[in-house]
Amino acid sequence: MNTICGTIQEEKIFDFDKSMYGKYSTIVVDPPWNQGKTGKRKVRPNQGITLDYPTLSKEKLLQLPINELGTENSFLFLWTTNSKDKKTGEPFLKMSFDLMEQWGYNFYTMITWDKKPVPVLLVHFRL
Repeated sequence: MNTICGTIQEEKIFDFDKSMYGKYSTIVVDPPWNQGKTGKRKVRPNQGITLDYPTLSKEKLLQLPINELGTENSFLFLWTTNSKDKKTGEPFLKMSFDLMEQWGYNFYTMITWDKKPVPVLLVHFRL
């Protein structure tokens, strides 16, 4: 199984040679949405109220070369939240559909993660 991990730092878009890795049948994208944090959580009192990574605007996300990574019949799993862009107010769910269209993918179904906050020590034992 070939795996690639592209990171985005300081709004640099995927800095890697795509020809070295071939094409993928499954692609998982967790975009750095411009959402920020809503505040401190009781289960993680030492965590700050700002994100630990840079975010990207919708325009920058649309430029990601995701369409170049997949095979003709590849699957895209795109992580999104039920939140809005901190700057524009556009819902991330709507932006997700725009990204899928730009990258050449069709929407088929949605998987919902009912994330319950748990103490950090128990995260590795959750099912």
